[in-house]
Amino acid sequence: MKCKTCGRSMVRETCDFCLREKKWNTLIQDKVLESFTPRIRDDLQSINIRIDNRYLKQILEHGSLMIGGSGTGSGKTLFACKIMFDVMKGSFIEQLGFKKCLFVPLPDLLEKLRKSYYDEGFYPLFFEDHINADLLVLDDIGAEQVTDWVLEKIYQLVNHRYEFLLPTIFTSNLTGKELANRLGDRIVSRIEQMSMAVKLKNIDHRLHG
Repeated sequence: MKCKTCGRSMVRETCDFCLREKKWNTLIQDKVLESFTPRIRDDLQSINIRIDNRYLKQILEHGSLMIGGSGTGSGKTLFACKIMFDVMKGSFIEQLGFKKCLFVPLPDLLEKLRKSYYDEGFYPLFFEDHINADLLVLDDIGAEQVTDWVLEKIYQLVNHRYEFLLPTIFTSNLTGKELANRLGDRIVSRIEQMSMAVKLKNIDHRLHG
């Protein structure tokens, strides 16, 4: 038997997929949007951004993405957040298991880690949440102030997600060579090995999607 609404095969008279999609639209979507900043939340609701299925497939198959572009303003952050949003929606409706999806600018993550370093209750749980997230969007990698401690934390984060095949979306204004000069080859080589490269053109994504 097939659902008259979506065409999927179903075992009961009422299609579970359509029920979950209705629940997403009426209850879950607004909670998910709260994961983002007010600006990104508004843009996700007002701007039509089309995501190529191959990028979603890469994430759903436990791969990662490295999103680059022509400097600031090319829409990398919004593009990454839209992929995360679409993955969360599809995962909820299709029950694919992406339950903990997090978006964070890498400089902000490092700053919170630094401030909480001596808080034995907060620090390990906060770091574990991000290092083990089902999907992690690390925005603006390469924009952080580089120190030995920062490089150690980035390496721990990237290497763990690389070794355990945890999907990660990186965004950066830097080229691969610039990123390697800043962070070192052992970090960048792992990012390149685990990720599909996505190069955004410096266009007005409000018009082109």
